[in-house]
Amino acid sequence: MAAYQKVEQFDSIDEKKLVEPIYEDKFCKLYDGKLELVWYYFPTAKSKTIFIKDINAVYYKKQVFKEDLLVAKGWGKSCSNIWWACDMSRDLLHTLTRNREGAAWYNIVIDNGEKTLKGFTSTCHDYFLEAIKPLLPEGTEIKEGMP
Repeated sequence: MAAYQKVEQFDSIDEKKLVEPIYEDKFCKLYDGKLELVWYYFPTAKSKTIFIKDINAVYYKKQVFKEDLLVAKGWGKSCSNIWWACDMSRDLLHTLTRNREGAAWYNIVIDNGEKTLKGFTSTCHDYFLEAIKPLLPEGTEIKEGMP
């Protein structure tokens, strides 16, 4: 089986689930068993994979520049214990432009049991949360606000 094989050529639906994202925006891709954070590592911009089975909590909060000043960062570690995937216009630009149009972007933080939490932007947090909820281990917390 070639590594570049098209989805239609897989033998089972389970194999397709591993290849096709359930949810995708420009900052993340959610699959049946994993969450991929795009442009995570500095300076290589490689993605970070988090296995769904390891997620203990999901936090979400609408981007508001003044409230997020010491919590969120464009890329890297903020004053909090969160490493943020790249979004150089996080909070400031989104607060100024997107919210005027009625579209709110959100900061999402994942706790997967490691010392450093993982943060990223979501362009459509409602769809993201709806897609990830049934995949999460039983008892996983989903909380509005930052940790």
